[in-house]
Amino acid sequence: MPARRLAALAAPWILLLGVTRGVVTLPERCPPATADHARAAAVEAVGWFERNQRADGHWVYRYDRDADEVDRQDHVVRQAGITLSLYQAHAAGIAGALEPADEGVDWLLGELVRHDDWAAVERGGLAPTGGTALLVAALSTRRAATDDPRFDTELEDLGRFLAAMTEPSGAVAANWDVGRERPVPAQYSKYFTGEAYFALALLATVDPGGGWDATAARIGDYLTDRDDTEDRFPPTTDHWAAYGLAQTALEVGQPLDADQSAYAERLAGLFSVEVRFESQRTGHGLNYSVLRGPNVVGAGLGTIGEGLGSLWRLSAADHGLAGDRGAISERLRCVAGMLVDRQVTASEAAESGHPGLARGAWFYKDLTQMDDQQHSLSALLLAEPALAEEGAAAGGARSSDDDVSAWRAVWLAAIALAAVNPPRVRRLVGRVPVEAAVAGSIVAGAVTALVAAAGGPLLRALDVSPATGLIGAGLVVALVGVVDAVRRPSEPFPAAGPGHGLLVPVLTPALLRPSVALLAFAVTADAGWAAGAGVAAAVAAAGVLALLPSSGGDRPAWGAALGEAARWGAAAVAIVGGIDIAVHGVMGV
Repeated sequence: MPARRLAALAAPWILLLGVTRGVVTLPERCPPATADHARAAAVEAVGWFERNQRADGHWVYRYDRDADEVDRQDHVVRQAGITLSLYQAHAAGIAGALEPADEGVDWLLGELVRHDDWAAVERGGLAPTGGTALLVAALSTRRAATDDPRFDTELEDLGRFLAAMTEPSGAVAANWDVGRERPVPAQYSKYFTGEAYFALALLATVDPGGGWDATAARIGDYLTDRDDTEDRFPPTTDHWAAYGLAQTALEVGQPLDADQSAYAERLAGLFSVEVRFESQRTGHGLNYSVLRGPNVVGAGLGTIGEGLGSLWRLSAADHGLAGDRGAISERLRCVAGMLVDRQVTASEAAESGHPGLARGAWFYKDLTQMDDQQHSLSALLLAEPALAEEGAAAGGARSSDDDVSAWRAVWLAAIALAAVNPPRVRRLVGRVPVEAAVAGSIVAGAVTALVAAAGGPLLRALDVSPATGLIGAGLVVALVGVVDAVRRPSEPFPAAGPGHGLLVPVLTPALLRPSVALLAFAVTADAGWAAGAGVAAAVAAAGVLALLPSSGGDRPAWGAALGEAARWGAAAVAIVGGIDIAVHGVMGV
């Protein structure tokens, strides 16, 4: 076979597979971590809060390591969040966490505003619901861990504020206007709703007779449609809502309904795609400047871990998440590994102008804030049980249930058939003997099945999750579908090699395409053998369909208009199907 023809056959494979690997399916590098590693990092984070608390109970807000500047501004919402993370640390048995948390609470209680029968944390003429919600969550966590009634009165007063700020629909107003003595109209926060949900679910646990569970349930129902109602896009990755769902199902004792369970599954997908993307970052070269950018801030990575840690807990009680428990654990372990790896050690901190502000911290471009340590600490505490659970992170965890539905398998086979595009095959094979075309179709199906079988092991060897593999495959299928739709139809490809055309053009370039190979091993790794077998069968069927109807031993000419319509129709199905597969990958765990 002439070198030029070989190059023409190889070029699409080299180009598409190379670009897919180099741009979309980058390696997902997760530093190894154990439960002991997570505990040691959490202890260091608690030490950061012990060292950097002011005499009045407030913590340092921000430290610029490069300029060696310390920002000591007040922030009531993040202050309350820190007290929560420290009480969580105390509940987990970390020494030294309780006293600074209590001092932080004392500062917050000095910032209260009262109205009717409730109290709220106020700053600058506004009482943000989130600050009070996190304080309620903190004090409820303390109450459950210590059985100390010291803050019971304040806890009830603060809880009544959350109930007052919850509308009949379950929406939670973001701020109370102290001067006007009313909620700020039509103002809702991205996270305060989830914080109120979690806080009231915790309060219902320590005060089961207070009626807090009814208000929490109303907020939980609202959260399932919150993004649509408040016109939020992209969807909110709400770790506080994940906390609330787990608390409701596991501690309050209210099983999730179908809508809440579906919402939990959506959150799992959202957190997981963030983990996969973050684990692909290297921090240098083209990866940094073009493909993935800089690492996320410590607070951002921590909130992902909190969300996944809560959903991992929930997966023990919720049927919808049960099938994803292993994959959620794998993502959570990845977050823990990145947090442990990125935390500043004592030796690294010694080079800083303020070693006590650097040690145990997480930096983003030489900046660290109080909430970087807060969220990272909470995430490590939630990850520790998953890290300790034997066999929780079996390799190659799928991003969906083990068994693909029959309808999904049929749809994937239809996408594969469209990706091969039988009208295109018909033009390429020309007058190849029917026997060679039939044999080639059978061989192509068998080869595709072998490729599908290699999907899981190959993706694991490449450090690529099944969900990321779906994204790459779906995008390539859609792109090739666009090319099939707009490119001028190919002329018959001259037969070459053994088999009177079986090898060329029947197997390649007609039936075996890079897009279909990617599709075969990605869907098998994600959804199992039923999906992979459907793709293989579709490839074989595409060759057979290209032969029909037959007349005189040659493929007859379909009507020009019918042939073009069929080619465009197949391309359209491939485009839509590729996008669907990519979206499925984005939302997969």
